[in-house]
Amino acid sequence: MIVFAADLHLAPLIWQDHPDMKDDAYYAWLQIMNYCLKEKPSAIILGGDIWDRSRPDPGSVVGFVRSIDVLVDAGITIYAIQGQHERATPPWTAVHQAIEYIGDGRLLNIRDPDIGMFTMRGFDCQSANSIHDAMKRGKDAVCDVLVVHQLARQVMNIEGAWDFDEMWAPVEIKLILAGDYHEPVTVGRLCYSGSTNMRSINERTSRSFVTIGKDFKITRQPLEQRAVIDVMVLDEKQLDEAEATIAAYEPGQLPEIIARPVVYARISADVPKVAERLQTACESIHAFLKPKIIGGGTEVVGEIQAPEGEITLETCLGQAVPREQDPELHSFVLALLRSKDPGAVCAETRAKCGI
Repeated sequence: MIVFAADLHLAPLIWQDHPDMKDDAYYAWLQIMNYCLKEKPSAIILGGDIWDRSRPDPGSVVGFVRSIDVLVDAGITIYAIQGQHERATPPWTAVHQAIEYIGDGRLLNIRDPDIGMFTMRGFDCQSANSIHDAMKRGKDAVCDVLVVHQLARQVMNIEGAWDFDEMWAPVEIKLILAGDYHEPVTVGRLCYSGSTNMRSINERTSRSFVTIGKDFKITRQPLEQRAVIDVMVLDEKQLDEAEATIAAYEPGQLPEIIARPVVYARISADVPKVAERLQTACESIHAFLKPKIIGGGTEVVGEIQAPEGEITLETCLGQAVPREQDPELHSFVLALLRSKDPGAVCAETRAKCGI
């Protein structure tokens, strides 16, 4: 058996506006570690965006290096590629000599007790043209398992947004393990593990990682995560109902590190004292309030920081519209920026959305 996980985004915080809500990413990785120590897979494959940035904070690096020590001592091999968030030269995998970097496309021969002998290649996150060229190299691209960090057309079919097509991969490839798309989804031989922790309020669905067994069978292993309480308040009656829903929350068996829930409140600013009452209700159960105004009023946009390297509209897009928080909007705007025919992108999006 082999474990695959991507998009760990190891960093203390999820949202800067909630500095007390921390360590979710670390706890998700701890669950994967504990699973591996118990079930003893032969290897772990890390599919990119292990860090949240190319220069991660020292605490995240030290904690991760120590965890690799534990896994290596248990006889588990670690393979890794780089995503766009942490891509660096030399590769970030140099933080630990036991991590085998596989993002350069070379062919590896792997042996696993359940799967048997198989071949594997990995490619760091790169442009659509570059990965397409790599897939066209005939025998030089063939393997049993391909590991990439790309946004596939099969999961984000907006022209100009996706940078990989499952159909580019040689037919001999049996399994494509992919990172970058944060939802856990399998389409044919293409498998996204999804982000291991809730990176945005849109990712409040179940999180998981993946195990690969005999005949490359994929099994999803669930991860515990912080609970999200959904409420909508468009009038005073709904405000009363929301307060009752929040008050009734029970953390159950969740560990203390993620026991405090998030209240995702879609609210109308026209309801009297809606913010104050919801905040009071959240404080009564030690919950974090994440409001979104959906009628009346305005939303607050966070301060935008200049990205590292060349400053262009495309490199600044992730600051203005983070892919993790709103993947559909991010992909749409990215498609507009990249396309020579923005009108066609708009028409395709309208058709896709039934507008």
